[in-house]
Amino acid sequence: MLNTTTITACDCLVWSHDTIRKLATEHPQIMESGFRLALCHLTAYMKRHVQFITKSAASRLADQLIQLATSTGKVGDSGIVIDITNQELSSLSDVGYFTTSRILSKWEHEGMLSKKRGGVILLDPESLMAM
Repeated sequence: MLNTTTITACDCLVWSHDTIRKLATEHPQIMESGFRLALCHLTAYMKRHVQFITKSAASRLADQLIQLATSTGKVGDSGIVIDITNQELSSLSDVGYFTTSRILSKWEHEGMLSKKRGGVILLDPESLMAM
C-alpha cells in the first residue's frame, strides 16, 4: 500500500488492473519497465535501511538536507532555501520529530542553517557535507 501527498497541485493518471495487464501483454517493454521501477524502489529502500542502521540521526539529516538542496533547493540571497517542514524532514530522514527539531536548532545556533516557518535556509552546506 502506498500513500503520497503532493506539495503543489497535480494530475494523477490511473489505469485499471485489466487495462495494464492487457497493455503489458501487447507491449512487453511495459512489464520490463515495471520491473526496473520495482528494482529502483527496492534499491532505494535498501540504501535507506543501511543508512538507518549505520549512520547517526544527525548524519542522516545532513545527508537529506544536502540531497534536497541539490534537487529542489533554490539559491537565495543568504543561502539555499529548502521548502520543507521539520515533520517532513524527520520522516524523510527516519529521525524522530523532536530529535530533528533539536538537531536543527543546534545547527542554527552554530550558523550552519536558518530555520523559517515551513522551510530551512542552508547557510553553510559544506559543514553539513562534512558530517
